[in-house]
Amino acid sequence: MRKWLSLFLALVLLLAPSLVSAGEEYYLTSFDYPDLDGNALDPALLEQAQLVLLNVWEPWCEWCLAEMPDLNELYELNRENGLLVVGISGLGYQPKYNTKETAASLNITYPLAAATISSFPFEVNGFPITFVYQRQENGGLLLLGCIEGYLPRDRWNQFLKSYLPGAVTEAPSGT
Repeated sequence: MRKWLSLFLALVLLLAPSLVSAGEEYYLTSFDYPDLDGNALDPALLEQAQLVLLNVWEPWCEWCLAEMPDLNELYELNRENGLLVVGISGLGYQPKYNTKETAASLNITYPLAAATISSFPFEVNGFPITFVYQRQENGGLLLLGCIEGYLPRDRWNQFLKSYLPGAVTEAPSGT
């Protein structure tokens, strides 16, 4: 019986992008992290967002770098639909890596921010990890949970279709 239960749980985890529950209610009310130039992120970004993906990444993390171009394309396709992706780096800081140069080499257009372990409100045990917030009827952006680890593009597509009404997952042909 235990073997079947383990197999079932493994299949559930493999077949659907899942959120690890936050357990408590957390709302995203502001950005407390500067961008990579030390400037405040525009608070208007949050006002327009229906779904926010705070993607915690590091320039030395191969899985992070593999995922970022997909997140960037989905951001570009869906920013008018209310998707906001914010990349946060600095929690696993290693000085020999340049975060700005890495993001520029990947042509990342979504906002990027810098954080420290002491300034980040959640424990991060690995990269990438994406904290997911969704607009609620009360107007707040509620933390739904987090996605731990790398997701391939087809799983991000499936995820967006589940959590963002009208999500576009592929560029229209001819563009």
